[in-house]
Amino acid sequence: MKNDITKYDFRNFLLKGRNSDYNQDDLIFWRNRIPLPLDLVYRLYDERNSLIHLYLDHLVAILTFNSLANTHNEWTSIEQLPDKKIMDSLEDEVSLFCDSFQHEQIVSELAKKFGVQADYEFDKSRIIEALRHAGKKYSRIYIHEELKEILVNYDPSLEGKVGVSNNDMFGNLVCDYFNIYRSGFSDALAAIFSDLVDYVIQTKDIESKRASFNVKISSKESNNSDNVQMTETLAGNIYE
Repeated sequence: MKNDITKYDFRNFLLKGRNSDYNQDDLIFWRNRIPLPLDLVYRLYDERNSLIHLYLDHLVAILTFNSLANTHNEWTSIEQLPDKKIMDSLEDEVSLFCDSFQHEQIVSELAKKFGVQADYEFDKSRIIEALRHAGKKYSRIYIHEELKEILVNYDPSLEGKVGVSNNDMFGNLVCDYFNIYRSGFSDALAAIFSDLVDYVIQTKDIESKRASFNVKISSKESNNSDNVQMTETLAGNIYE
């Protein structure tokens, strides 16, 4: 991912975006009535690559499991996943299916939405780990509309099964990632992560549009000093 967008831009996106549930009071970042350390919001953005890869693992796990379930009339529905107990009995079959699953194009399409198609790869062990997650089900995972369109176009049977309510599943995964377990943090981090997904998709190609200064440096032979010429191409900041 590009590094020219900063964690401060993301913070401003949260504060000035469509969601009025965010507030900042010095080093405390509020989501509704839940106070979070501002540094935790920054860490979530700084470590977005790993979190987005984890998110993609779950989207690909949805596709993988549902594709296999579609071949079994009385098999477990994707709506009951992720689930460790279910995967205890189905892991071997899912593992075999992963070896033959034609995933390259769909995985590339999903990863491209985040600009990570060059470094995200299908990994069977991570897909199975995702399906074994103990927590909320895929009906409650947040799925950006562009991602949902890709999923449903690939597998129309997913319509109405995943990403249909609450949008709070990923809060537990973010808490697990940061090893943080405090009351209310899961819901708050679920909301912030959902906005991070939107933000990364929205800004992955922002480099060509971003406000910037072009700096030209030339060497003057007469006094052996550098001449720095700053040319303003666009004024202002993206979210300020």
